[in-house]
Amino acid sequence: MTLPQPVSGPLPASLEPPQADGTTLDTWTSGPDANGDFTAALDAHGLGLFIALDCGGAGTVRVALSDGSASLWTCSANKVDHLGTFYGIALGKVDVTVSTMGRVIWGLTIASAPLTGTDQG
Repeated sequence: MTLPQPVSGPLPASLEPPQADGTTLDTWTSGPDANGDFTAALDAHGLGLFIALDCGGAGTVRVALSDGSASLWTCSANKVDHLGTFYGIALGKVDVTVSTMGRVIWGLTIASAPLTGTDQG
């Protein structure tokens, strides 16, 4: 997965969910005035998951899966960061929990992708 460079300057009121490699399973956004902590259920149908996150503001965004794996990203106060990871394990039905600390805005896309032949850049 190739991520764009961070965008510096004043933060927008909200962020759109970013593009992710693979087949998009769902997208979410924190909205303009809320950090947007939540839990949702997805089914990867035995594939791996790409998690793509755009975030800005002073704080962190944690994306955790019910299989015990998680990623914690630090967002920048004055720019939009483009972050992501690939979970290269076969997953079925999983709960995705997003939690934040600080004051951040974010857009999130989760996509399924085959376990081989993916660009994990």
